[in-house]
Formats: sequence, C-alpha cells, structure tokens
Amino acid sequence: MSRETTESLARFSHILLLGHDWAIDEALLIGLLERNEGRPRIGCIGSKAKWRAFEKSALQAGISQNALDAVICPIGVTIGAESPQEIAIAVLAQIIAEIKGVDPASPSWRD
Repeated sequence: MSRETTESLARFSHILLLGHDWAIDEALLIGLLERNEGRPRIGCIGSKAKWRAFEKSALQAGISQNALDAVICPIGVTIGAESPQEIAIAVLAQIIAEIKGVDPASPSWRD
C-alpha cells in the first residue's frame, strides 16, 4: 500500500475491511497497520480463528501488539447478525456508538 494511499485514508474516521477473501484483507490490514498512527480506526469482519492467524502473521511482519489491539475485530454490535443487511446495521451501530462515546452494551435508563 503506497504512502499516498494511506495519507488519503487519514481523512476518514474509520476504515472497514469487509471482503470475502481474507488473504486480501490480511494484506491490506498489515499495510494499513504499517503506516497507521491510530487514525483512522480500522475494523474488520472475521472469525476468531482467522483473527488469531492474522495476528500471528502481523506480529511476524513487525506489527506491534498495541497496533493489533486497536483493530476492531470482529466489528459490529452483537445482535446475532447473519445477513449482509444485518451485518451492515451492526457495524454502523458500533461506529455511531464509538463516535458518540456511548457503550452499546450499557444499560438503558430502565435498567
């Protein structure tokens, strides 16, 4: 990933990797983490097994554990989302909550 590409991405608050090919997402994610200073936030979908394999690859590539810990994976509020539409809603809900500084798991005023 070129420096120009990562600099142009800095204007965004979040980057989401939602691909169907984890190998491509992994290469993009490592490229972003090599050039990222904490903004924009990075989120990706993926299973626990895929994340653990990615984490191992990223550490071997020289990515710090702190940088990995900042990645939101899996991204999306836990609502049991399965369809693409439900996943999109869950992801947007998490981003909105983060921007507004709200914990989506916190109790409501009725609790």
